[in-house]
Amino acid sequence: MNDAITPLFCTARLEDTKAFYREHLGMRLAVELPGYAELQRGEGGPLLAFMAPEVGKFEPASGKGLIYCFQVDDADAEHARLAAAGVEILEGPGEKPWGERAFLAVDPNGITLYFGHRLPAKVESLAAAK
Repeated sequence: MNDAITPLFCTARLEDTKAFYREHLGMRLAVELPGYAELQRGEGGPLLAFMAPEVGKFEPASGKGLIYCFQVDDADAEHARLAAAGVEILEGPGEKPWGERAFLAVDPNGITLYFGHRLPAKVESLAAAK
């Protein structure tokens, strides 16, 4: 049994969405069909799928309440890069109680994008506290 799970988001902004993830997040088109696209992070990395409402006869989803989390090498550098490119930032970089430094941005659909990197000292402290 194949255990891959691919989130599929129904959007009326498919072209904007493909451009956003390719241009700003460096994802590549793994599959592109009329009204449907799968974008992949890295070679063999996770997939995000997006579909136009008319293809599956679904209502366009609101991005409200949905968060895609991206682990990055340096959240501060990623924040600076995306902010300079004009990506909407919801919350600037800061340390999180679960041992990460992270910030929040938003995609064209209103999906919250969480970018973070682990803080080794915090992760070690949390593990030792258990």
